[in-house]
Amino acid sequence: MDLRQSGILSVLVVDDDFQLRQVIKDGLDIDGEYTVTMAADGAAGIRAMEQSPPDIVLLDMLMAPSSGFSVLQHLQETDHERRPGRLIAMSGATDDEMVATIMALGADAVLSKPFTLGELRRTCEQARSELTSS
Repeated sequence: MDLRQSGILSVLVVDDDFQLRQVIKDGLDIDGEYTVTMAADGAAGIRAMEQSPPDIVLLDMLMAPSSGFSVLQHLQETDHERRPGRLIAMSGATDDEMVATIMALGADAVLSKPFTLGELRRTCEQARSELTSS
């Protein structure tokens, strides 16, 4: 069954902070609108996307050893069918120049860290709206 047709979207959280990944997973799993998987770094995130492209990716930009920037660069070179529906970058560095760089590399939105659960959910709902209207 296509999750999008059922109203449930798949979300991949790529962040090197285990606690933040878990908080995001718990916060999005709460009402059954999302199925959430997690990856601890950019390379693991790329592997997860190649296995099963998610509807939404929440991507930390500053990780080691492979950052969100390397993931965005990889996705620019990837077949369109293997790309996520929407990519939301997460970063503590969100000055105008950084946001412009992230968006130019292909992110659909930038979520400034730290963020509240409400901000996370609103951002994901905006992505949901964009996916279902396209």
